[in-house]
Amino acid sequence: MNPFFETNQDILNEYIGLKSNDHPQFYKFWKPHLRKSGFYSFLSGEESYLDFQNRLENLADIPLGFSLALASMVEVNVVASVLDKSIIPRAKEILEAIKHSDLVVGMGVSEPGFEGKLKNLSSKLENGKLTGIKSYITNGGEADIVLWVLPKGGFYPVYAVNLGTQQTNQKKTLIETEFAKEVTHLKLEVLEFSINNEDLVLEDYGNLGIILRLKELLSLVSLLLGKTKPLLEDSEKLTRVWNTLKDWKTNFLNDWGTSVVESELKNGFPYPIEDLLSALAKHFGLNNIHDLSKIDPDYQLFLWDDAFTKYLKMKKNKNL
Repeated sequence: MNPFFETNQDILNEYIGLKSNDHPQFYKFWKPHLRKSGFYSFLSGEESYLDFQNRLENLADIPLGFSLALASMVEVNVVASVLDKSIIPRAKEILEAIKHSDLVVGMGVSEPGFEGKLKNLSSKLENGKLTGIKSYITNGGEADIVLWVLPKGGFYPVYAVNLGTQQTNQKKTLIETEFAKEVTHLKLEVLEFSINNEDLVLEDYGNLGIILRLKELLSLVSLLLGKTKPLLEDSEKLTRVWNTLKDWKTNFLNDWGTSVVESELKNGFPYPIEDLLSALAKHFGLNNIHDLSKIDPDYQLFLWDDAFTKYLKMKKNKNL
């Protein structure tokens, strides 16, 4: 059994019981137990980034753990990274709460018509009132706060939207996905939601999206290693390819210490997962890697066919 869940067997039984009664929370339920296990130590500089990636890998080898790894990865790699870039006290306050409390914070960037380009954002903040739609917020169904990126005077400031207030000014729509089914995703619409200067957490999101997406993609290497680990007993070929990717990840991250080396993050992309995906396809008797999602919808996360990742690949190829 997965070591984290084996250690927390009583908690797992409690969660299964709550889920059978349509208990809506997932990440918020598990977060205090992750924190107790040291899962967020990287954010406090107590562990290396490689240690954090190995925690993701070790968590992801069962379906429940895979969902939990995805949910925590987004908060650590995306939300915490945005807050860590800021010198604004409100940002530091929220970051400390992420590290040391059960607060759940989601990231609101994409909007209808966004297509990966900040210039297409249409949220408006006028006279202290925010109106707009965020179309896909991971962990949004459980979030206490959403970090909202909006266009303003040629910049893209980020504001903390407290979902515990002004309920009548919010419209929430839960989004179901075939992959990592336990994770909650949210479409959120706000209408004349009161925002003040104290809610600002970052003055300009700018080009931060590229780094955040690369951190997500690198973490998906760890999730892929974790997800496929239980299959290794059945195939020597799969084991060899898996070990090659595992060694690459270890060597790539070994010298980073407690920070993310952004230049290396860029230089290392695209991350070499295709050999393992191809080996998996052959293992399951499939003709190509896109058919892996027929075996398990979670494999959709590793196909990297979204427009933004294709743009990153094109950008990297141009620079070669």
